[in-house]
Amino acid sequence: MNTRDTPAPLDGLACLVLAHDNAPQLRLLLDTLVHAGAKCHVHLDARAAQTRAALAADMPPGVRLLPQDESVSVAWGGYGMIEASLLLLRSALSDERTQHLCLLSGTHLPVQPAHRIADFLFDGRQHMDLRLAAAEPPDRESLRRFWYGGLAGREESSPAVRLVNRYSWTLGKRNLARDLRGLTPHVGSQWWHMTAGCARACLEFLDANPWFESFFRKARIPDESFFQTLVASTDFYEQVGEPCSWQVMRGYSPGVVRVADLQAARDSGRPFARKFNLEQEEEAVRLAVSNAPLPEAAGQSNGLPDGLAPIGAPPAIADGDIVALMVTRNEALRLPSALRHLRALGVDRVLLVDNRSTDGTREIAAQDERVDLVDAPGSYAGSNYGVDWTNALLDRYARGHWVLVVDADELLVFPGSDRPGALRALCRHLDAIGSEALPTILLDCFPAEPLRDLRFRSGEDLPAAAPWFEPPALRQERSEHFPYVQQFGGLRERLFFPEADPNRPGRLVHQKLYNLFWRVPALRASERFRALAPKRSPNLTKAPLVKWREGAGLVFSTHMLRPMALAPEQPSGVLLHFKFLQDFHARAEDAVARGAHYDQSREYRRYLEALEQKPAFSLHSGRSVRYAGPEQLVELGVMRDTPEWAEARGVADALPTAGHGPDPRSPGKSSRRAS
Repeated sequence: MNTRDTPAPLDGLACLVLAHDNAPQLRLLLDTLVHAGAKCHVHLDARAAQTRAALAADMPPGVRLLPQDESVSVAWGGYGMIEASLLLLRSALSDERTQHLCLLSGTHLPVQPAHRIADFLFDGRQHMDLRLAAAEPPDRESLRRFWYGGLAGREESSPAVRLVNRYSWTLGKRNLARDLRGLTPHVGSQWWHMTAGCARACLEFLDANPWFESFFRKARIPDESFFQTLVASTDFYEQVGEPCSWQVMRGYSPGVVRVADLQAARDSGRPFARKFNLEQEEEAVRLAVSNAPLPEAAGQSNGLPDGLAPIGAPPAIADGDIVALMVTRNEALRLPSALRHLRALGVDRVLLVDNRSTDGTREIAAQDERVDLVDAPGSYAGSNYGVDWTNALLDRYARGHWVLVVDADELLVFPGSDRPGALRALCRHLDAIGSEALPTILLDCFPAEPLRDLRFRSGEDLPAAAPWFEPPALRQERSEHFPYVQQFGGLRERLFFPEADPNRPGRLVHQKLYNLFWRVPALRASERFRALAPKRSPNLTKAPLVKWREGAGLVFSTHMLRPMALAPEQPSGVLLHFKFLQDFHARAEDAVARGAHYDQSREYRRYLEALEQKPAFSLHSGRSVRYAGPEQLVELGVMRDTPEWAEARGVADALPTAGHGPDPRSPGKSSRRAS
């Protein structure tokens, strides 16, 4: 019980709440915040008459509901979000007792006790997701939202919005340097916390520069860029901390918080989480509002899907640890060498997700004190081929860490990777140049003898057993997903997928005809039509090393991810791929029998056909080159070194930037004002 002399924990906090409907849930949010000492300023959508009537009938003390004549209509992705937020901000600052302002939605709820919320918010910093808009290549959404106007609304559910926005570029491209008058556009999640000093500085800037609002009225999804660009233009830019809102991403959108998600939300340390839904997940709402202990089943699940559960103590990852994650099934042959390689690189912890191995994989992993075993009893195919498991585990345990997502048959190399401490030095370098990922290509390695004659044993060195590779001639194709390029070609295409070569007769015609008919919406939605698409060889592009943060996630293994930042000039790497050992035939048979891989194990069916035609199969040929270390791959143009990375790792005779490999095309971080 608070007394007059003992301020409530959240005294001085003004919560700015944007709400539309669901008055009972909104009332729970307001009651919880007011009880902890916060003041609440609420904007209801101008069309939400029923919610307004329900809330006004029993207004909690300490809540100011903006009157109807001050309310605006708010649409997803529209400028109304900004107008409503500014109305709330001015309302809160009219009270001289306001020291902090936090923007929330009606679907937010606190997930921490009040004193922890105060500790998080009242540290003198602004808490928001603040990223350079230029972190993505120029043709992606982050800069398109500034260059071209468009209609507000969700394109996936509105053909009219999608059609207009697709062709809005024909109206002309805006000059950002001129129209933003030297400010650097920033983006991020719309939910933020500011100190009163920062908020007043923002309003002073807006009052003195009305052109700023005019510019963003013509931007797309301005709620994810307006306040970010505004704060980045002030002296408070250097005082920005971790965002104050947690959410669980399901696909590209935040999902409804379930009971199983609450532990992860609490462990994040962030004060608030969204989206709660009283109608769909009543128990999760009740537990969040009451801050009650979680049920035993939820505690045991650790917020992980599909039965994932740590074997033994939950992973204890320390600040600054570099984390590797590996999904395995019967990898006892390769695992010891893979773990040694991770140790040599400088990986601190390994999350090993095991999908019902029976060959001693778990026993090998348990002997390494750096390994945290996670049981994955579910279907590999049903988990989106391990993607759902990986995203959930890294969201749960590795936010803020550099993570390396590899298979047991993949060994990462990069310029200088054979030096002690190379991986930590590389992560520091990528941080310094504003990059969040390392692009790589997959390079197949193989022995000189036929695969069936190889006698590789568990514990031996993979590069020593299969030291040969074929320098690839790769071609690039654009992709809608990060890193926005897919690379094809190389050994596997030549031997197993020759029809994928675009230079073969008929392939170009097939592709052109397919692209033509793809424009017909009814055909594009047809599974039978999509099955007629020209077949591709395996995608060799991967981005296995990522700075994991909120919003990060795999889309299709590490071949495609949600957008990450790349620097204009940065090194690239190679994943040495040791698929081709003496167990290759048996593994292909297993993959085909279980249908556990992409497209009903189409790739493995092709391998099996080749092996059955020629049991004494060998990949070695006159094209083969023996692996001699990472610098050899730079010289061959298979991966890229840069003078800056050479200098950072202490190499005097830095090699010039050259060669093949994924092109990090997007700019990295720069100063907050454009030059």
